[in-house]
Amino acid sequence: MMSLSSPLGRLVALTTVVAIQQAVHGYCVGVDEPDPWELAWRVGVPLLVVYWLRADSKRAGYWPCFEYDGFVFWAWPLALPHYLVHTRDIGDES
Repeated sequence: MMSLSSPLGRLVALTTVVAIQQAVHGYCVGVDEPDPWELAWRVGVPLLVVYWLRADSKRAGYWPCFEYDGFVFWAWPLALPHYLVHTRDIGDES
């Protein structure tokens, strides 16, 4: 049996609590049909950024960690400037 003192036990407990909370919220408030343009923006743009970053990383030779593409997908407004700063020669403009 899994105990709550293990990291996996805490993750399962947190996931269960969030799933129950979301189910109750969906039942009480109701679920609206999602807007397809909003879905395209929320999923499509990060996917395009990850796709471009994967292709560009082969040229730049920079891939900071194993799951960097997952980090870029979820936090692309922060991760993309980080990647660009580390892979582009900004140099002296004088």
